[in-house]
Amino acid sequence: MRYVFASHFSAAMRSLVAEKQALGFSYRSGQYRLAEFDRFCCQEFPMETRLTQTLVQRWSELRPGEHPNNRGERLTYVRQLADYLRAMGEDAFALPPGMGGRRIRYLPHIFTRSELDAFFTAADGQSVTPFSPTRHLVVPVLFRLLYACGLRPAEAAHLDIGDVDWERGLLHIRQSKGRKDRLVPMAAITLAKA
Repeated sequence: MRYVFASHFSAAMRSLVAEKQALGFSYRSGQYRLAEFDRFCCQEFPMETRLTQTLVQRWSELRPGEHPNNRGERLTYVRQLADYLRAMGEDAFALPPGMGGRRIRYLPHIFTRSELDAFFTAADGQSVTPFSPTRHLVVPVLFRLLYACGLRPAEAAHLDIGDVDWERGLLHIRQSKGRKDRLVPMAAITLAKA
């Protein structure tokens, strides 16, 4: 996905994204976060041509309802932009390392059989709605793919019909973690629901 950057930092953002992609990174999250920062700059600091301490510190404020891990991710990409600008000889304020705090680790929840039954009953009970006419069909299959095939949410969401080999019962996961493709066998529960 390509974003159109419009702030005074747009050229540097495009160059940074191109450099990261040339190094082999997809940099999708980076593009998204830089586009978010670009909109912020256009709205809040439209005349600013430098990454000043005031601008960056305003960006770094924890938003209402924002999880600290999301804040940390937002700060990472602006820190990279500041480092890139400084490497190009420009004056740019870089947030100190560690600003944003440590990532909060989540403890996994192991669902009981009754919790799983209730979850899939709710997924299967999606109502038909004119706003999303296929939701009642997609939601049950999507959650079974996540559960039974061990897919990451983005992997399941990015599947195309051509990525499903019904005869061999395989899913072709393209450009996932580490930009690698892999084949995943579909569990019987998924094949039965699909």
